[in-house]
Formats: sequence, C-alpha cells, structure tokens
Amino acid sequence: MAVERSVGIREAEDEAFASAVIGALVAGVVFGILLHRAGRMTAVAALYGQDGVAVAWAFHFLHSFLAGVVFLAVVVLLSRLDPFGATSLGRPIGFPVATAVAGLLYGIVLWGLLVATLVPLWGRIVGFERPFPFLHRPTLVGLAVFGGLLGSLYGIFFLLSTRQ
Repeated sequence: MAVERSVGIREAEDEAFASAVIGALVAGVVFGILLHRAGRMTAVAALYGQDGVAVAWAFHFLHSFLAGVVFLAVVVLLSRLDPFGATSLGRPIGFPVATAVAGLLYGIVLWGLLVATLVPLWGRIVGFERPFPFLHRPTLVGLAVFGGLLGSLYGIFFLLSTRQ
C-alpha cells in the first residue's frame, strides 16, 4: 500500500491499531448517545444480567473497542483482497472513502449477526427476552452510523498519522 512507502510496516501497524481504536471509541460515543436518547442504553447492561446506565456505558465502550479491533482485521483482509482497486487505496481521498464504505457494511453485518441473531439467543439465557430474529430498526440505523463513522475516522486518522 502507498502508506507503507512513507513509514515502516511496524509503524503503519501501530498507527492502524490506534486509528481503529480511536475511530471505534468516537463512533461508540455517537452510537451510545443515539441509544441513550432512545432509552435503549440499559438494554446493553441487561444482556449481562446487570442494570444501570453507567454499567451499560461501560459494556458499550467495551463493545465499541472490540468492534474496532475486528474492523481493523476486516480492513487488513480487504487490503489484501483489494476489492476497491489499488488506485483507490493509493489516492489520499480513496482510502477514507473505501474504509467508510467498508465500515457502513460492517455496521450492517454487525446488526445482522449480533442484534438480529445473537441478542435474542443470548437474551433467553439471561432472561432478556426478544423475538427471533430481533429486527430492531433503530439499532440498525445506529450500527450503520457507527460503522460508517468508524470507517471514515479510521481512514482519515490512519492517513494523517502515516503521512510524512
């Protein structure tokens, strides 16, 4: 990738991790505010048999962090497969656009796997009943926003941190 020409591979890996984590935590704040304003934040704590908004925010930030790390793995895989073409990743604007699209799709996939599928199954274990599949549209919108913002911020932060 073009970035690896201006900085070493190890530095690029460190910057990629930091960019993913920062992007995920900022996107997590935005998604968390959406959940909180919709009165759904305590549902996060209920998934762990807990209650309270503070506990819910703690779990939410843990989820955001983990989602950022998994997103980074997806980006690394996509960069190896290069579905957007080398020319788009080599241009300064192409990389954040490609990672924003990947992030948006990632958020939608997270919703399908986690909210629609795993939440109702896990909820039965902890006494937090939801229909299967749990097709909760506000969470779909929230995770799409989360993913798009995560992808955009990752791409921007990574480019800014690796350009010399």
